[in-house]
Amino acid sequence: MEDRYSWVSSFALNPTQTKETANSTISFYQGGNYIDQDIIFEGQLLPEGKAVLGAILFTIDNNGSAAALTGIYIYNNKQYLIPIRFLFFEGRLFDLGAGQNALISIIPSVTQTGSSVDINKVGAMMYFSEKTANSLFVQKYILNNINADYEKLRLIYSGQDSMVRSLNEQGANVGDFVFAGGGIRGPIKIWEVSYPEGTEIREEFLSVDGEFGEYDR
Repeated sequence: MEDRYSWVSSFALNPTQTKETANSTISFYQGGNYIDQDIIFEGQLLPEGKAVLGAILFTIDNNGSAAALTGIYIYNNKQYLIPIRFLFFEGRLFDLGAGQNALISIIPSVTQTGSSVDINKVGAMMYFSEKTANSLFVQKYILNNINADYEKLRLIYSGQDSMVRSLNEQGANVGDFVFAGGGIRGPIKIWEVSYPEGTEIREEFLSVDGEFGEYDR
């Protein structure tokens, strides 16, 4: 069970910490959550459940291209700047070429003050560790099967969150996910499985009782 135990961490843009350099813009996304598996970086062990991913730096060069993602990890009061390799933004998956095989998905943030609604298309991030980046959940639910690896799963229902649907109906085009009120709001999706002919039927797998993972080997 430990090999699947994980969670989704969210990070919000802090514009006051944005830095301009001669060749790029570095945006600071703050959040904070324990890591779900050990990370070894330059000979240093950052242990699962003890080290924290506290913030993420997103560097964009002067041409508007994503240049780097850097996680700020904290352990024993020391910071470790570790590159993150994969980025998903506006339906495209980018390989930044270096770093741990974690994934960042950039989503809009929505802030409401009275009757005024402010939308920042790059206002928040979702972080998926190496453990989850290639999981069925991320590949289908987050990335919309961008790699076409699950042709036997057919989407038969997708219902947007009420806030997201309202924003899209008003022309905001925020997509499926937003960060609002301190949390992530996303859709409900249901898939239908087309099992290959000759697939063995295991009746025990259809049981509604039992212990989690009891048939794992």
